[in-house]
Amino acid sequence: MRDPALPVMTMDILSNVLERADHPSDLSACLAEEIRALTGVRCVVFVQYDDALATGGDRLISVNPQRRQRWAASAGFRRLCAITRELPAICTWSPDEASEVAEILRDEGFGLSMAIPLSVGVHRVGVMLLLGFPDDAKLASTTKLLDTLSSVLALVLRNAFLYEQQERIIRERTAELRRMNEQLRTELTERERLEVELRQSEERLKLATESGRLAIWDWDVSTNAMLWDERMLELYGISREAFTNDVSTWERSLHPDDRERAYRECQAALQGERDFNTEFRILRPDGTLRWVKADALVLRDVAGNALRMTGLNRDITAAKHAEAELSTYRVHLEELVSARTVELLTAKEDAEAANRAKSTFLANMSHELRTPLNAILGFSALLRQDPGLSEHMREYLDIIKRSGEHLLGLINDVLDMAKIEAGRIVLVKLPLDLAATVDEVVNMMRQRAQEKSLTLKLERSPHVARYIWGDQTRLRQVLVNLLGNAVKFTAAGEVTLRLTATSNANAPRLLIEVEDTGPGIAANDQAKVFDPFVQAGPASDQKGTGLGLAITRQLVELMGGRLGMSSQIGEGSRFWIDLPIEVATAGDVSGAQDTGDELLTLAPGQPEWRILVVEDQPENNLLLSRLLEDAGLRVRRATNGAEGVECFQQWRPHFVWMDQRMPVMNGLEASRHIRALEGGAAVKIVALTASVFSEQRSEMLAAGMDDILHKPLRLAEIFGCLQRHLGARFIRRPGARPLPAPAPGVLNNAALAALPEELRSELAKALLTLDTTRISELIGQIAECDPALGQALRGHADNFDFEPIERALGDA
Repeated sequence: MRDPALPVMTMDILSNVLERADHPSDLSACLAEEIRALTGVRCVVFVQYDDALATGGDRLISVNPQRRQRWAASAGFRRLCAITRELPAICTWSPDEASEVAEILRDEGFGLSMAIPLSVGVHRVGVMLLLGFPDDAKLASTTKLLDTLSSVLALVLRNAFLYEQQERIIRERTAELRRMNEQLRTELTERERLEVELRQSEERLKLATESGRLAIWDWDVSTNAMLWDERMLELYGISREAFTNDVSTWERSLHPDDRERAYRECQAALQGERDFNTEFRILRPDGTLRWVKADALVLRDVAGNALRMTGLNRDITAAKHAEAELSTYRVHLEELVSARTVELLTAKEDAEAANRAKSTFLANMSHELRTPLNAILGFSALLRQDPGLSEHMREYLDIIKRSGEHLLGLINDVLDMAKIEAGRIVLVKLPLDLAATVDEVVNMMRQRAQEKSLTLKLERSPHVARYIWGDQTRLRQVLVNLLGNAVKFTAAGEVTLRLTATSNANAPRLLIEVEDTGPGIAANDQAKVFDPFVQAGPASDQKGTGLGLAITRQLVELMGGRLGMSSQIGEGSRFWIDLPIEVATAGDVSGAQDTGDELLTLAPGQPEWRILVVEDQPENNLLLSRLLEDAGLRVRRATNGAEGVECFQQWRPHFVWMDQRMPVMNGLEASRHIRALEGGAAVKIVALTASVFSEQRSEMLAAGMDDILHKPLRLAEIFGCLQRHLGARFIRRPGARPLPAPAPGVLNNAALAALPEELRSELAKALLTLDTTRISELIGQIAECDPALGQALRGHADNFDFEPIERALGDA
């Protein structure tokens, strides 16, 4: 028979690990520490089977570097790792055995040891080695607990490694992109410098040629006689004696490849078609080649016939060489820039691919963590309604529920930050009662303030609109984060929540201020308090993820507002939000009331609704089916999309709950198939998903789904969805009791002081190490001595609110 305490211990371990691990890569070390403390074993080693590694596939984690280096070089330990790959189940070795493993363990100085294979599905990802149990170890209970934890440990081990891989890829790609950007920037700067130099060279060359010697010639068209000055002879390299005084000297000097074109230019000028303005090459008698720029004017008679042509020749050989060199530089630079552009585009695509892989990892983490939480929270709520349960069992179920919700809150914080960074948070803008929302948050925080003898004040201007449009969940999250921080860091005095409004009716704005009389924040810390995973203040007060203010700022900016702060050491802090608002009316806000955690039943006089549940997770399938059957609905179940389509054809349900991710056929494909069948257009299909990314919503709606619910599911959401889409009416089930909202009692310092010193010391030590199992045991012992004090302590511990207990112990 399964030990009912194992899930609670599992949740405690996971809660402690998630609170302490600052990074996914730290999870294995934190898990090892929890398991070592729980079992008393000398050493906990995770061996990861990574066949992609060049060394062959074994990696040691959660051990110190010196020991990891020594074991990596040990042939015996490598042999032990190879043996563990073939273990079908948990295996224990005694040092007295004559086995190969026992001999290895003796050589390493370990006694009684255990190996727990870690698998994700059918894939073996590694093994956990517990080396050196104490002689009085209770192996049976340890085996049950670790067998329960093994699947979660395997999943954490695999996903932490995937996260490390993606982070490494992103770091490498980012560094490469930064390096290439810097290189391209240097090359572009060099190109600009060369272009400036070439431009200056061209200008100097132009100035030199224009101010140089010009060769003059004159040609008598009718007699073909030609006169050259000395500079012409010098340019063409011809002596005065060799010059024939006619045009033939010029014709013989022309380069063969340019001769025909030069003739055409000359004839066109003589015929008046265009000016003679051309360039050509000449071959001098010494074999050298020169470039010549020729310009000329044609003198004509009154009839327009050409009489003479007089012109200038300039040596442009140097300019032509410079132009060719410039062209070569330009071609080279263009090729270089083109190549660098291709490299940058490739690097950008690689970085985007790495970012998509990171998003895929977060989506998978969301699904893998939130899906089991759905079963934990759902079944605890379902069992809580059993009238035959004892009060102790109800108390245990309440602890499971609150522990699950606490874990869900931590997961949601991390995923919220990831969604905000990826731009995937979409605000749901609905009419809300601002006054009621603020009152609800203040009442919730007042008990915590009273426990610290703080005054929590609410100052609200009469000009603040009561009803506005906005995202109530995100607004409540912002208020809880700011007030919670103020109460947490204020030791004495008061915390004030102040609401004022602008008088501009065309663009109304809401100013929210949270002011405290706490210790204040140093100027050098103020810029860091809004950074993710950063917490200011004493280390003893740093609990949670450190994401509260970072998420708050991002949410405020998504709402179109601004978040700021001012603080002086010793004078407290003031956080303010300037938010644009849109005023709503009471009629906009009116709607159905939330049924909370009450179980409902179908009101009489309605059709016999047929509901199909398509869900591959057995726990979630059973949970949802049982809730619906208990409410009076007819239910059938399918474990994948293909079964769901077949069941729809045979049974024709009115409503289908469709999980998104399933084997054989997923929810999207199944919905498309059902919509294409006869009667498929009329059935209501609502998607069930553990994903938190809103961009998938359009894809699911396009597949034919009518609505989407996110896991973990709430009873109010389930019955509310059936009301909206079927028109079904529900009433509260007779005898059902809503889950109570726990309100911890005020701690009595005198009663704590009356406890034995050893008991108070043990409780303080357990609080310091966050050993929730030991805390629960000690509170149980205190309850035997003082039931009222035990109940008050239990109320705080069940809410993971350990700070008042620590403070009361210090004052006792």
